[in-house]
Amino acid sequence: MTGGQSGRGQTLLETVLVAGIFALSFAVVVVTLHPASTAVPAARAVLTAMVETARSLAASSGDGATLLIEEGEPGTTRLRLFPGRPRTGGSFDATVPPYRSATVAGPISSALGPLPLAIFIGTAGTWSAAVWSPRDGTLDAEPACTDLILAIGGSRRPGFALHCGEARIVGSGA
Repeated sequence: MTGGQSGRGQTLLETVLVAGIFALSFAVVVVTLHPASTAVPAARAVLTAMVETARSLAASSGDGATLLIEEGEPGTTRLRLFPGRPRTGGSFDATVPPYRSATVAGPISSALGPLPLAIFIGTAGTWSAAVWSPRDGTLDAEPACTDLILAIGGSRRPGFALHCGEARIVGSGA
C-alpha cells in the first residue's frame, strides 16, 4: 500500500449497523403500507369491550341493550351502545346520546348483510342480530338467534364469532 490508502475493509460492526438500518427501513415501509396489521387487533379489542359492556348494560337496564354497528367516516366503522331494545313497549331511544360509543379503523362486515347491523342483547345475556338502524323503527318481532360471524378490516377471515345463546365473543381469528 502506498500513499495514504489503507487496506482496511468493513468491520463486522459496520456491516451489522448497515443491515440494522435496512431492516428498520423495511419495517417502517411495511407498517406504513399495511396499517391493517395493527388496526384489526385494535378493532377486535374495542368490539370485545363493547360486547362485554353491552352484556352488563343489558343485565342492569331491565330491557336489554342494543349495539349498533354502522359505517362511520370513510375507512372507519362506528359502534354505538344503547340501553333497551327497539321493540313495542321497549325503552330504546335513539334520540338520546348512546351509553357508549367508539370508532374503529376499517370495515366490519357480516353474512347477515350490509351495515348497519344491530346486536340485541336480552337481560339474561341471550342475543340476536339483524340488519337494522334506528330509522327502521321498532322491531315487529325479536330476530332469530343464529351464530354471527364478523369480519374485520376487509378480511374474509372471521374476526369474531358470537354463538347463539350467549352474548360472548368466542375465538378471534387472526
